[in-house]
Amino acid sequence: MSAKKLSGLFINCAEAQCSIYESGKMTFQCLSDSQKYRLDYIEINPDKRIVPTGYDFYFFNYHMVTMDWLDTKSIKKLLPGLKMTVVLEVSPNNPFVYCSPDDFDAYCVLDPTLNIDRENVFSFPRPLETFDEQAVYEPKEIPVIGSFGFATSGKGFDHLIDAVNKEFDRAVVRINIPYATYADESRDCAKQLAEMCRSRAKEGIEVQVTHDYMTKPELIKWCGENTINCFLYDRNMPGLAATTDQAISSGRPLSISKNNTFRHVQKYIKPFPYQTLRSAIENTQKDVKEIQTEWSAEKFRERFEKTLDNFHFEGASEKTGEIELPLKEKEEKKRSFLSKVKSKLRRLGKIGELSGGNKKGKKDSYSQFGEDVIIARLLDDLAIVNISYLDIGANNPKFISNTYLFYERGLSGVLVEPNAFLCEKLRAERPRDTVLNVGIGTEENIKEADFYMFPAAADGLSTFSAEEAKHWETVGMNGEKFKVERVLKMPLLNVNEVLANYFTECPDFVSIDVEGWDLKILETFDFERYSPAIFCVETLAYKADGSTYRLENINKFFESKGYFSFEETYANNIFVNKNLYDFYLYQKENKT
Repeated sequence: MSAKKLSGLFINCAEAQCSIYESGKMTFQCLSDSQKYRLDYIEINPDKRIVPTGYDFYFFNYHMVTMDWLDTKSIKKLLPGLKMTVVLEVSPNNPFVYCSPDDFDAYCVLDPTLNIDRENVFSFPRPLETFDEQAVYEPKEIPVIGSFGFATSGKGFDHLIDAVNKEFDRAVVRINIPYATYADESRDCAKQLAEMCRSRAKEGIEVQVTHDYMTKPELIKWCGENTINCFLYDRNMPGLAATTDQAISSGRPLSISKNNTFRHVQKYIKPFPYQTLRSAIENTQKDVKEIQTEWSAEKFRERFEKTLDNFHFEGASEKTGEIELPLKEKEEKKRSFLSKVKSKLRRLGKIGELSGGNKKGKKDSYSQFGEDVIIARLLDDLAIVNISYLDIGANNPKFISNTYLFYERGLSGVLVEPNAFLCEKLRAERPRDTVLNVGIGTEENIKEADFYMFPAAADGLSTFSAEEAKHWETVGMNGEKFKVERVLKMPLLNVNEVLANYFTECPDFVSIDVEGWDLKILETFDFERYSPAIFCVETLAYKADGSTYRLENINKFFESKGYFSFEETYANNIFVNKNLYDFYLYQKENKT
């Protein structure tokens, strides 16, 4: 950064009852008060689009809803200096769902989980605001559960009422559904949601619905009056939810659903129903305090200052005056990047769906005993979409694979396979998956281990377990013995390292088949932090005489971690998170 103090202009959309506008205001306020730059602020619309020049950088809060009229392709040519934009709507590791990747010099993405190898894309924490006057919480005999949001699809207010019905005999549910400028102009949806919430609540649950558009201090104060704030979205679309920002600023306990829109929060808070509302009330306030520290205005501003250090500004602010931002031409608008985005969005609801039957030329199952079909139906029943998976001991890309059926349906995950030859096949046939040529370690200080490799015809027997390898050499199967072909030193990763480094949120499905190390790996799994919906684990073992038996200690282990045996096949057992399945059964039995 140059020695002189830089000057910048923050360009927001016109004031509206809209989370995009509010996110812009919040971003600007967090960026103010820097010693390295001066930041001015304006709001624009199609009728008010004069922008002063003479700044070193211009920071747009561009969004396809509020600035659809703006010809972003011309901005680089018309404005001097650095052209930047906030990116609010982002899929996991894809910030270009709603905006072109070529129209700005820098993209500041409000998603702390973003990990993308592009030099002009910068990941930011959420820009939390703080206010001096916040409500002092007074404990209440009857819990008060709060939620808020505009009347758009997927807000999950029905799930919230069901969750409170299931866990409490008496409670107050406060829901604020403000009327929106860009959505639900008739206000009918907000009113219908209010009536649905009231009618869904059982006796003893009082539902209070308001439609107030609050200022940020008012909203944070409102959240601070609740025992817990809950957001149980089930939407399937890009972007991170902004509602949790004010709830986190209030400092009260928090509950969120396992939804991509809350992936930035799931690093800190185990989602509902994997964690019940009662448990969240008891346990999450400390987690909220940690988020407040990580996403403070100071850290957000520091991140922006470091971002500016990547660019040169000599002489950029010498040309003063003003320009009129260009409107999109009608013909251009029809053929624009945005039109392609909108076309893509119309298909978003179908991405990751598991129902719909078999397609021509595709197998019903790739697992050894139909485990993938059982799991697919179960995930469908649980309404879990955009499924991610972790396959430890992936082996072959398709043959006897518990995860290929999901890959075939457009999903992706992480495959762990110590056999380098099989890794090459996995990468070639499953390019969307991340393939790790490592083993999963079971002791913190041991970073490599002997890997006993059997010939290609029996590569599924390859193992890190010396005992398991000896069994196949001395006892074999059905009278046939197998000889270890070679022993290699292989690097090891802890399973929690894999989860932290290769997933933006906890995978929904984990398959483990590592010939003797299954339970050892499970014992290192951080269940306090991660709660996959489903595990598929090999529980069939062989005695010295070649007969088989079940590893009951694996069943007991899962029971101790809040899972139950859903279905047992010849070789494997499918375990499901009990809290998740209980809530599914409750909603199914109380369907209205």
